[in-house]
Amino acid sequence: MNILKNFAFASKSLKPSKGRSVFLPKFRFSTNYNSQGFLRIHGRLRYDENMNIKNDEDIQERMITEEQARFEEFVQKIKPNIDRYYNLSTKRKEIAQPPYPEKNGEYYYYSKPTHYKTNDYEIVYRKKGANALEEELVLDMLQIPFIKKSQQTTCSLMRLVLSDSQRYLGFIVDPNNDENLVAGFRDIQTNIFIKDKLFNCSNLVFSKNNPKLVYYVAHDMKKRTYAIKSHLIGTSQEEDKTLFVEENEAYYLDIKISKDKEHVIIHSSSKSGSEVLVMDRSQDSSANPEIVTLFSRKKNQRAFANHARVII
Repeated sequence: MNILKNFAFASKSLKPSKGRSVFLPKFRFSTNYNSQGFLRIHGRLRYDENMNIKNDEDIQERMITEEQARFEEFVQKIKPNIDRYYNLSTKRKEIAQPPYPEKNGEYYYYSKPTHYKTNDYEIVYRKKGANALEEELVLDMLQIPFIKKSQQTTCSLMRLVLSDSQRYLGFIVDPNNDENLVAGFRDIQTNIFIKDKLFNCSNLVFSKNNPKLVYYVAHDMKKRTYAIKSHLIGTSQEEDKTLFVEENEAYYLDIKISKDKEHVIIHSSSKSGSEVLVMDRSQDSSANPEIVTLFSRKKNQRAFANHARVII
């Protein structure tokens, strides 16, 4: 913007006074007037272009109009590139690659991507030997009996866990995609879904000697994992026994199985500390097992058991 033009514009309303005379290019002012971008500092008039713009709506409107015109001109120049990128991005399709099989005992477990309406999910299979041709269905999420037809487009599979005999499968799903998790069970050998349902279950593991005994982590209405419970397959969830409760609302629970598969490791952790506990996995009944503390919680200290792993 031409500053001299603004000087000429501002000078029209200036009135002479008995103040000190100050010289600006082409103009001579003798005034205490401080609007239209002029300000008297230490006896001299100073011109502030920002103040002039702030106090003049005509200048503001002209600047906005010119800026919009320059922006539209720029958009027109790059519009072919924008259109080309949009067409490429909307036509792009991700090529889903099946994950590598994971070996568990004599079986190899793997999944195949599939699609149902708006829901992309994976069907889990297994086969004996890496080169075996015959495959066995482990879980198709849409075949779960308690998944309603209206939930088939929103349901997602959260976790799979196998018993040591690899006959029983425990799975956790999110039917409505709202973090209200439900666990179920399937007898792979007989290809039958068991009627048991565990609501508000975020993780589970099987007992070592009793394949129908499971330990699971329960969460409350706030989605905080607060308790470790035991469940005997074939019984109601109301009959489950509570083995451990985390009273501190700042702490969250999780469980894993040790690599030697002899123990269940319980983690209770917060943002500032943690506690590690362990219990024997070889329980034959749902009676309360002994839980031993490996690492007591201490402020600003966190601990994790490196001996823990997820089965599959």
